[in-house]
Amino acid sequence: MPNDPDGSLSLLEAARVLAHGGDLDAKLDSLAEHARSISGAMSSAVFLFDPEAGHLVSPDGLHTIDPGSGDDSLTAAIRNRRASPVEMDAGRPEISDTVPAPAHAYVPLLVEEETGPEVEGVLVLGFEGQEDLAGSMEAVSAVADLAAVAIRQVRLQNAL
Repeated sequence: MPNDPDGSLSLLEAARVLAHGGDLDAKLDSLAEHARSISGAMSSAVFLFDPEAGHLVSPDGLHTIDPGSGDDSLTAAIRNRRASPVEMDAGRPEISDTVPAPAHAYVPLLVEEETGPEVEGVLVLGFEGQEDLAGSMEAVSAVADLAAVAIRQVRLQNAL
C-alpha cells in the first residue's frame, strides 16, 4: 500500500464505516476489507463469537467453530486475548472455506469490561504464506477494535 504505508487513511475510512450506520454485516464486511488492505492479506472475514454456545460463527452463518477444540493459532489467539502470527494452517476447514488461503492470522475482537477483555469475535486474515505483520499490526488491531465496538453496540441494542 504505497500511498498509505502506515494504514492511517484506511483506518480513518474504517472509523467512518462505524460512524455512518448501516447493518452489522455490512459494517463487518467493510472493516474486514480495510484490515485486508492494510495487512496485504489476500482474504479476510469476521467470525462472531456466540457467548451462549461458546462458538465462533462464520459471516454467512454456515459454519460454527469451537475455538477450544484444538491446540492451534485460533485457540491461542482467543485464550491469550492477542493476535496470532501468520501460520500455515493445520486444518480448520471452516476457516479455509470462508477465508480461502494457505495461511491465516487471527486477531481477537475484544471489548474491555471490568472483569477483563471479552471476546466479541475474531478477525481472520488469509495469506499466501507466512507473513510478518509487525509493520501493520497496530493499524489492523485498531480496525479489530472498531469491529468489536460495532458488535457490542448491536448486542447492547438488541438486549434493550
